[in-house]
Amino acid sequence: METEFDRTFGMRVVKFVTSFIGGVRDAVKYDVDIMIDGHWAFSVPTALAIARELAKYDVFWFEDPVPPENIDAMREVRLKSPVPIATGEKLYRLSQFRELIEEGGYGHYTP
Repeated sequence: METEFDRTFGMRVVKFVTSFIGGVRDAVKYDVDIMIDGHWAFSVPTALAIARELAKYDVFWFEDPVPPENIDAMREVRLKSPVPIATGEKLYRLSQFRELIEEGGYGHYTP
């Protein structure tokens, strides 16, 4: 069941959310990089399902698909995602960035 607390959505929602990206890619071809912001809205399984769909459209990055303060969830998504993961916009303290940088592997930091 989809609830605001669960953050896990079924494939119907995943396909709906990502269906718009194909139209964007068709319109801009490969002259423009496409960057998608997840707004911290998804669970790990949903974020990975969306990332797999986004990979079909050669997106530049998928930003903050899961809440960034959950370092374990961000790590899992980063390690398993077929597209680069960007993060950092919701982090405010130097210690948060230090932990994220020490974790390593993020191609894009967005402070």
